[in-house]
Amino acid sequence: MSDTTDEASKEGHDLTHNAEVEKEKYHEREAKGDAKRPDVPEPISTESTEGSHKESTLHKVKDAFHRQMERAEDGI
Repeated sequence: MSDTTDEASKEGHDLTHNAEVEKEKYHEREAKGDAKRPDVPEPISTESTEGSHKESTLHKVKDAFHRQMERAEDGI
């Protein structure tokens, strides 16, 4: 792999990790009853074509990251 690809992979992994940490913090605040903060917007989610399943932004980022990693492993 090139240095750029390695760096992008590390940044993607860090981004995903940080998002998971923030999600955990949110759930901890939610359990305490302090989930809503005025300085943080509500999480964005979109409905899939099925209409019954909502896909979070975090899930989309993780999915895109994993696809990119697979492409890098295949040499694309």
